[in-house]
Amino acid sequence: MNQPKRSSYPFLSLADTLAGMLNFKQNELSVVEYKEEFKQKRALVASLMGTKWLDKFVENSVEYTNATASKQKEMKDEAFEQFTALLFMRGANNDFKETYNGFGLRYSKDKSTDEYPKTMQQAVDVMAAVRPKKKVNANKDPGRENQMRNQDERSDGQERVHTSFAQRGV
Repeated sequence: MNQPKRSSYPFLSLADTLAGMLNFKQNELSVVEYKEEFKQKRALVASLMGTKWLDKFVENSVEYTNATASKQKEMKDEAFEQFTALLFMRGANNDFKETYNGFGLRYSKDKSTDEYPKTMQQAVDVMAAVRPKKKVNANKDPGRENQMRNQDERSDGQERVHTSFAQRGV
């Protein structure tokens, strides 16, 4: 049941909004539709929490403590955009999972190899570069078609007549 924003408990509203962004999945949406809906969810989170709620997380990172003052400010300013770009890629459908998992694999081997998109536009560009995998329909599988065709031919090249078990002769 949808309740007006005024009558819902504020922390519950915040939790639902944040969960909506964290758990949003592309499913059958096109990349453009997914981007637009995700941006709406991101804007709603930003309107409730602002974009600076990741500052403490950034301040606790090793990269932040080793950075110059101007770089530290830049890291804080870009944190929300970077975090939401990551969530956007994380929620993309299976066509993009291999690319997303590859970013993490390379980063785990070498921390200087950070290929994760830093902005929504970079994430969309990465997704646009990936070719969607074709879905194989069992009825349209060419290997299955050839197998069925081969079963229908007898060794002498003539077609086999299909009968049920009750119709087989002696």
